Amino acid sequence: MSEKFSTLRQKVLERWHKAAEVEGIPKDAYKPNIRIVESNANPGYVFGIIHNENRFNRPTSQENIKESSNCSLCNASLSAKNNQLMNLITEEKVLDYIFTINKFPIIEGFSLAITEKERPMYTTQKIDNLESELNYFVNFSDKTGFEIFHNSPGFGATIPAHEHWHLTTFRNGYDILGKTYGFDAAEKISCKKTKDISVMPSFPFSHLVFHKEDVKGVVSFLSNVQKELGDKYKNRGVPHTISQGYDGILITIGKEYLQRCKGSGDVAGHIPVKSKEEFDKITHEDCIKEMDKILFRKEEINLEKFI
Repeated sequence: MSEKFSTLRQKVLERWHKAAEVEGIPKDAYKPNIRIVESNANPGYVFGIIHNENRFNRPTSQENIKESSNCSLCNASLSAKNNQLMNLITEEKVLDYIFTINKFPIIEGFSLAITEKERPMYTTQKIDNLESELNYFVNFSDKTGFEIFHNSPGFGATIPAHEHWHLTTFRNGYDILGKTYGFDAAEKISCKKTKDISVMPSFPFSHLVFHKEDVKGVVSFLSNVQKELGDKYKNRGVPHTISQGYDGILITIGKEYLQRCKGSGDVAGHIPVKSKEEFDKITHEDCIKEMDKILFRKEEINLEKFI
């Protein structure tokens, strides 16, 4: 019997399929082809390329949303509130969030936690509620089997005016492929400053991996980053990503504040592409070049000093 990587609870997946049917999402929109790319010259960190054309139909910028005076996350929240088939978690009230299907899933099971009323996404400048929210979502992940991912304004967040967390199921993709890649496959070793935080020797970009229970450590680190690097980003908060894997929570820092760029899934090794041609041709070097646009190299900044 082949190894099963997915952790998503069957009850949640069944509700997801009912919501997908209501939404009219075709099965081929969440059953993508996946392949691994690696470097022959420098074996180590490998990326997973995910061919999913439907994913690229989603809203891509806050500017477009403002033009239509219509927030897609507000609509999704309202839809889940008014139609129980679109609400994935009905057993309990979860902070001010509602849980619903991602209408443009990369992989089967992709979902969103969206605040019922629109409020801006947290930044490293306004981080007061992050500890309680992250603590909740870590526990929520244990109960449901979702993996929690979060982008920030300036680093992957396409709708920064409305707080939301990505509830991912990349592990379902591992089941399709039959193996792991990226963050989940990479070797982790203790960082020099403390054995409680890890790094990936094969990943050439600055990052830290926290134990998932170390919510205080994550918040403390982001607060310290803001104190030391905040001025670089012109008083907008330090752009960063949160990506959950089997071995903990990956944190990366954006080297520029970008209105539109790749995010928490990409830095963890999951690279969605739109066309079959790109899927066939993209190389490991191409992936590294894309990461170079958004992440500091290890030799550029040592994130351990902010622990």
